[in-house]
Amino acid sequence: MTTLAPTPISNTPQTPGSLPSSLKRSYEESEINDGHDQDASKRPRVAFDDNVDVRVFGGEDDSKPLEYIRDEVKRGLEIHLAKEKNNIMSEDEIYLQLVELFRAPATSDDAPSTTKLRKYLQALMAHVNSLDRVCSQLVHAVTDMQWLGRDEGFVGLFRQFLTLLLSAHGGCTGSVIKMLVKNFRGIPTSAGQLPGSPIVSKEQMSARLHATLRYLLSVLPSAGSVLSTTLSRLYPPSEESKKVHVNFAHQVLKLTEYAPELKSDILSTIVDRLIKIDVEVQVEMDRMDEDIEDSGILDTDDDEEDEDEDDDDMSDISLTEDEERIKNLRTSVSKIDAIMEILFTYYDSQIRFANDDDQSPTPEAEDTMEALLSLFASAILPKHRSRHTQFLVFHFAQRCPQFMDWFEGAAAHLTRDRTGTALARTNAADYLASFIARGKRIDASHITSVFDLLLTQCDELRDLHFRNAGPHVGAIRPDKTRYGLYYAYIQALLYIFCFRWRDLVTNADALLPPLAGEDDNIDSTSNDTNANPNANPNGNTNNGASSEHRPDLSEILEPHADDLRWARRSQPRMAEHVYGPLNPLKVCNAGIVQQFAHVGRATRFLYVYPLLSNNRKVRLHAGMGLGGSGLAGADGGGRLGAGVAGDESAGTGGGEAKYQLEAYFPFDPYLLPRSRKWLEGDYVEWTDVELWEDKVKQAAEEDEEEEGEDGEEGGEEIQDNERVEEAGGDEVPPEAEGQDKDTHVQRG
Repeated sequence: MTTLAPTPISNTPQTPGSLPSSLKRSYEESEINDGHDQDASKRPRVAFDDNVDVRVFGGEDDSKPLEYIRDEVKRGLEIHLAKEKNNIMSEDEIYLQLVELFRAPATSDDAPSTTKLRKYLQALMAHVNSLDRVCSQLVHAVTDMQWLGRDEGFVGLFRQFLTLLLSAHGGCTGSVIKMLVKNFRGIPTSAGQLPGSPIVSKEQMSARLHATLRYLLSVLPSAGSVLSTTLSRLYPPSEESKKVHVNFAHQVLKLTEYAPELKSDILSTIVDRLIKIDVEVQVEMDRMDEDIEDSGILDTDDDEEDEDEDDDDMSDISLTEDEERIKNLRTSVSKIDAIMEILFTYYDSQIRFANDDDQSPTPEAEDTMEALLSLFASAILPKHRSRHTQFLVFHFAQRCPQFMDWFEGAAAHLTRDRTGTALARTNAADYLASFIARGKRIDASHITSVFDLLLTQCDELRDLHFRNAGPHVGAIRPDKTRYGLYYAYIQALLYIFCFRWRDLVTNADALLPPLAGEDDNIDSTSNDTNANPNANPNGNTNNGASSEHRPDLSEILEPHADDLRWARRSQPRMAEHVYGPLNPLKVCNAGIVQQFAHVGRATRFLYVYPLLSNNRKVRLHAGMGLGGSGLAGADGGGRLGAGVAGDESAGTGGGEAKYQLEAYFPFDPYLLPRSRKWLEGDYVEWTDVELWEDKVKQAAEEDEEEEGEDGEEGGEEIQDNERVEEAGGDEVPPEAEGQDKDTHVQRG
């Protein structure tokens, strides 16, 4: 019986239906005789020119019968498999033509039509079991073809082909998933504008992409684990453009809608890569000499999303090294800002409440918050220099009292976890203190509870160190290496006190009026019925608050300072630590110590200026911090106490800064311009307090300037002392006079 051996089909249309036997015979003979002359009377009416390079995809031969294409594909695969099996080195023409058919660029002039591709794809589906490893070239050609911009019928057929392929050959799962995930970087508009096909929008192509992934995940359980690994491997590196990062983040979050089992891995991957960029940017910002806000790094650019944003900019040739660094930083900041906006929006859609009045979260919201706190502990907390990513937890933990308790409980547990490293426990204390200090919606009960918790842990650590010292307790000297965790907890308490001292006063409502602008700020920025009017003890929460609204603590406290009652014996307990042998004010960050002394004096909490003066005579041990734990890293800039670790006025020599703690508190100012709107009503900005003696000093300086202009010199010191005496205050200690507000006050 004669075997049919199909050959490439010419561009001349054939009549649908079965081919005449004479035509079958002529095709067979042309294949077997390899182009030898035949009798003219036996030649078919369709003649082939041996000098023409005939290809399968040539022209628009869409009328070729499907049955013939099936035989052609079958014969091509049989020949290829036999050749591979027997190591035959002959030409594999039909197989190679099939590969070229699917590889042909969809936008080229001689590209095969969708109709032709559909027929060949149908033919391949009948032989999908034969597409094993030796046919990988053909498989990749098919899976890599442009399919998203073709008609719905072809897309459905392609999806069916992928399903059959992966069912028969599980080893192809990785390459197919990789092909699909690569489209997450962004689908070009041209992919939906193929010749001879209707225009398909990006939104339609994205929907088709996810419909295909959804179907594969539903019928192939093993595809889920492969997809998770592929997402992590193909996630854009930090140097990729903002456009690619935004596209990828949007697409992977859409995956969570139909693959909830991958939600944890997906969010972990996004946050992990975001933190990497965040830390890189923070390191560069720390190296900058100029002010961050004046540098233009935080400026928004509405043209950043242009299609051609990745094109080379010839103007970059003329940039200096510093200008190039600023430009790259601005791009990275914009990238972080865009991803944070995406994540804020995503979590906001997931965290909903059954009743807006009682703030009762739905079960879905509770699950999402639990997952976010788990992500905080595993991915965010260990990254010591992250600047913005952690504000996801900061914002959503304040959505209701239940979530506040959860976050505070999680952080407090980590501070007491003896199985954790010193760095992990220190970071947890920093997060807990910063959350309490900066969270505007946190009420007094939470503040006093956390303050008492940290103070109790300080008591326990101090007692432990005293027991270890035995009879040599009196010989204990301040040493960050040996007592680093203790000092970190004390510094956390100092930081909380500077921001929230008012909430530590049990009779504040009876004795103290609201601070200037406090009520207005609460009303104008907060939409939370649980917002506490006492949540902002140090001033207004608006960025760039003017100095005319700074609270004058001397005027507020003078009549009542001695009558203040401090919650849970916090005043005498803090005094035991501050004046104890471990001498924490020598090791804690100088800027925070300065501010604590400033506020502590105004509130009559503690008067520590004599201790600071005495500390100038104390020299710290040349310790190694916490070994390799990284406790003494670089500060984040713009933080309370940043940049003055070696300030003489705080009792340290310039060379001792490395033996002191850094001023790192993770919820210090949020700088990103677009996504910062999510923190409206959440955040307590730092506003410096103004003391009576500061006013006296300022008035004296103004008088000196006026007298200098009039040519009158001398007597200034006498006038200073007279003004202090008239004010009824003590002479300003040298340590306080040496304070430079601009160096230690938090930039808000």
